[in-house]
Amino acid sequence: MYAEITALETLSRSKVDGIVLMATNITSQHIEVIEKINVSVIIVGQEHHQLHSIFHDDYEAGYEIGTQVGEKGYRNIQFFSVSEKDVAVGVHRKQGFVDALKNYEVRPQITKHLLNMTRL
Repeated sequence: MYAEITALETLSRSKVDGIVLMATNITSQHIEVIEKINVSVIIVGQEHHQLHSIFHDDYEAGYEIGTQVGEKGYRNIQFFSVSEKDVAVGVHRKQGFVDALKNYEVRPQITKHLLNMTRL
């Protein structure tokens, strides 16, 4: 997260026309920096009421995937998920997946997998 904040500040000084941020977690620090810099920022993949954002229905996406898995008759399902800090994927998409599988009496094993992209 610190890397994202630093990148926003650095890019704003680089005279870019706009920033597209694919964030997994929008914090108060993100909001503070975005409101402070003089560059338009669009958040993709997360809904936030204070910021411009583009997103889709993550619950429905998870539900569709869960339905396809259930229709194929799979029973032993392992679901790797991100933290609930990523509301779109870690909460809504996961819940849609789980809810769809309930229709097939399947309960997936859920593992939270935290991936630190700054170390890659």
